[in-house]
Amino acid sequence: MSVATSWDEQEVKYKAVLTPDGTAWAGVYDFDAPNPDEPAYTWYDLTDGAVGYPENPCGISIAETMNDVIVEVVTTEGEVYETSCPVVRGEPDTLDCSDPVVWTPASPQPGEEVAARSAPVPGAGPVAADKGLAKSGRRT
Repeated sequence: MSVATSWDEQEVKYKAVLTPDGTAWAGVYDFDAPNPDEPAYTWYDLTDGAVGYPENPCGISIAETMNDVIVEVVTTEGEVYETSCPVVRGEPDTLDCSDPVVWTPASPQPGEEVAARSAPVPGAGPVAADKGLAKSGRRT
C-alpha cells in the first residue's frame, strides 16, 4: 500500500512499508554488514501486539534522527499516529523497539484547532546583516 525511505547516512538506510493488510514494517539496511553473507534488510513488525495502532492505515513515513527511527502512519480518516525505535549501532545496525510497540496520536491532529499562542511582535524577526553591498554587487 505504501513505502517510504530515509537515507541520510552513507552506510545505512531505513525503510517503512505498509502492507495491504495494514501491517507496518520498519527495515534497516546496513551496507557494510553481513546478514549473514551479504547486506540485507532486517525487518521489524511494528503492529503485532502493538498498543494504540490505528485502524485503516493507508500511508506511512519514516525518518531517522538522533539515533531514533520515527515511523508515522496516516489513516483513511486523516488521523496521524507515530512510534519510534532507538537505533543500536553495530554490524548490522538494528532497532530496539519497545515490546509492545506503542503508537501515539499526533496532537493536534491535522485540521484541529491549535491552542492560542502569543502573537509575534512586528519587527522582532531576524535582522538582515548589512554587508556593505548594493544590489548591483558594488560597494556603496
